[in-house]
Amino acid sequence: MAESLPEHRNILLLLSDQHRWSALGCYGNEQVHSPHFDALASEGALYRICISNHPVCAPYRCTLQTGLYMHQHGAYSNGHVLDPSFRCLADHFRYAGFATGYIGKAHWYGNETPGFVPESHRLRWETWHACNNHNWFYDPPDFDHRGELTNRYRGRYNPEVQTDLAIEFIGANRHRPWVLQLNWTPPHAPIEFLDEDALARARQLNRSLEFGLPDAFFQDSDSLKHRFPFHLLQRVVPYRNLDQYDADQIEVEPNVEYHLRPVMRHMLKEYYAMVSSLDDQLGRIVAALEALHLRENTTIIYTSDHGDLVGSHSKLTDRYRRKSRPYQNAYRVPLIIAGAGIPPGTEVDTPVGSVDLLPTILDLAGLPPATDLPGRSVKVGEGGQTEPGSEVVLMGLHNWRAVHDGRYCYAVSFDADESTLLIDTERDPYDTDNLLEHSGSHPVAQRLHQQLRDKLRDVGDLDGLERISTDPLSVGKAS
Repeated sequence: MAESLPEHRNILLLLSDQHRWSALGCYGNEQVHSPHFDALASEGALYRICISNHPVCAPYRCTLQTGLYMHQHGAYSNGHVLDPSFRCLADHFRYAGFATGYIGKAHWYGNETPGFVPESHRLRWETWHACNNHNWFYDPPDFDHRGELTNRYRGRYNPEVQTDLAIEFIGANRHRPWVLQLNWTPPHAPIEFLDEDALARARQLNRSLEFGLPDAFFQDSDSLKHRFPFHLLQRVVPYRNLDQYDADQIEVEPNVEYHLRPVMRHMLKEYYAMVSSLDDQLGRIVAALEALHLRENTTIIYTSDHGDLVGSHSKLTDRYRRKSRPYQNAYRVPLIIAGAGIPPGTEVDTPVGSVDLLPTILDLAGLPPATDLPGRSVKVGEGGQTEPGSEVVLMGLHNWRAVHDGRYCYAVSFDADESTLLIDTERDPYDTDNLLEHSGSHPVAQRLHQQLRDKLRDVGDLDGLERISTDPLSVGKAS
């Protein structure tokens, strides 16, 4: 069948927000109901070590569009406005005659929530049903041509609306090659406003469910954000998905402090239910592709911008739904690629970074490579192998840099009160044993410290290089 396919293939890029790698059945989590994701993985390639180079929304999303590291595209934080003159993902496809569609969250046009994105900053995506920096689960925002919010989708669940729009785009372009990036909002933490009645219910539930959260958290909506299971107070995910889980039966990882586990079981119920809601939408899209006889000619890619700690490595006073940290629950994300030519049931152990996604997408579509990008294609070839990559994957945000060599993660903080981390991720999947905690020195740390400096030099991250000492015994402190 593959021999008769045209050279150019459709690309469906599915991107969720804040989905950590371990929260899928195909990655070994038997608690999560994800039959469609699991089926997709069995039909194609499951990438075991997919790393968000910059695990927070805007830096990652700018990397995905440009194929560049954050020091190259300039987005060190969520408030950045991306320079639209960069050559971006849609440009490659439009030049080759593909229809291009973008649906859902953009988040490269500042911090306004939700923000209208003018045509000048849509990075040449033709069909556009998106806005900047929104995390609403119901009543999804929609803008008219003047940039005014409409109530067109009032009462509806955001991923269902986004999936409807995706199916509409696919049907409208079924007779030509296309690329579609569909950006689902879950399983991002709910950030909806809580009024006084909701705060009062939260205080009561804190007592009756024995969460033990401090009274100071319940003074206002912002204080409770990322610290309470919002599904107990308002609708943030369909009830049918919540009903798939029993909080009392959910197992909490050992990197969650004991006194936080009661509230984390309910947070994980909400988190897993959101993942299952996306699984439902994936099933709808696959069915639509099959009905249109496009499944064989479409490569489906699923990944996420970053993970979510959901209480991991958190103190009582922290916000529990966090990312932006050099811990696996924050920087490791799912990556599944399925389509013709990809051997079913393939598992890839080669570490992959966000900068590798754009080159891989071009390769999967049969388009010419972009030779000026720092990443490389990790498309699976015959025998289930990928091209050999660099020795380490570079990660970082404004206050830290790190490398991952497929087994060890080595992270250097620029904050004096943060420790340098060396984690054997193969033996320590929960990041509970910092190998530098007692000795301050380790032969692997010395090797990775030099590889980190070499990588920063190679990619031109001079700021990161300047802030990391040449002496591995001095790491963890700003220079």
